[in-house]
Amino acid sequence: MLLLAGTVPSNVGEIIAGRADFGEKGIIRINAMNLPLTRGTASLVGAAAAACRYFNLDPPYVIMAGDIGQKTSGANIYEGIQAFVQKNRVKTLVLHYLMPNIQYHKRLMAVIQRLDPIPCLIADAGSMYVAKAAGQASLYDLFTPDLGELAFLADDKASHPAYTRGFICHLEGEAAALIERAYKYNNSAKYLCVKGCTDYVCCNGSIVEKVDDPSVEVLEAIGGTGDTITGIAAALIYKGMNIVEACSFASKANRWAGKLANPNPATQISEIIKYLPEAIEKTKNAWADIK
Repeated sequence: MLLLAGTVPSNVGEIIAGRADFGEKGIIRINAMNLPLTRGTASLVGAAAAACRYFNLDPPYVIMAGDIGQKTSGANIYEGIQAFVQKNRVKTLVLHYLMPNIQYHKRLMAVIQRLDPIPCLIADAGSMYVAKAAGQASLYDLFTPDLGELAFLADDKASHPAYTRGFICHLEGEAAALIERAYKYNNSAKYLCVKGCTDYVCCNGSIVEKVDDPSVEVLEAIGGTGDTITGIAAALIYKGMNIVEACSFASKANRWAGKLANPNPATQISEIIKYLPEAIEKTKNAWADIK
């Protein structure tokens, strides 16, 4: 099973749990509920659902709640994940925007480490922050930061992104140094997929793949286009692809979806995700030729 967990910006604090599918007109269907496909966790879920549908995989299972920074749902989500993984065989687990509570995270990791087998663990967004702050980044198989998030992971002193030191410059040209530093201080998962103008796929501190084509500069201005890479990669890992290939494929497919959508800075992420099936097809065909 592919399990996705996170929050969306909403006053609704109750847990929403169930299989997710990417519906028409920019919505996500979870059980009988329709949710708007916006940036953040919703983008992750939409992209993963679209990729799973393309590859005829079971739809991802989602544990989600609304949260607007008032800590109304954080504990419930962590507890919901713990209960779910103990009762269900989860092959791939993605933690996204969750309340960065170190104690909750440590309790969850204690439960996960007792599972047999342990799921492939992926973190993006706030879940990378709490994994680093808890000293548990190395328990994860994959982190998917952008360059700004990578700078935080690379700073061995900062416990919060707001305190990332000024001497760490997250320019594109500094990516290799930041990657090396994040690994040096055990603030990284084994694999990284660093998202930016060029996407870098890394293993144990070394860049093993770079993806920069097709280049769609306007994607940098559209919220959610990094979350979609994580969602596609998670579906591919769940399918059985190794992590390096999954991240490279996801980065390429995400770029193709952007190119096909012909976006401008006002384009919504739902308009890009709807092109994912065609983008995955293009990437798969090119992949076969390359491989």
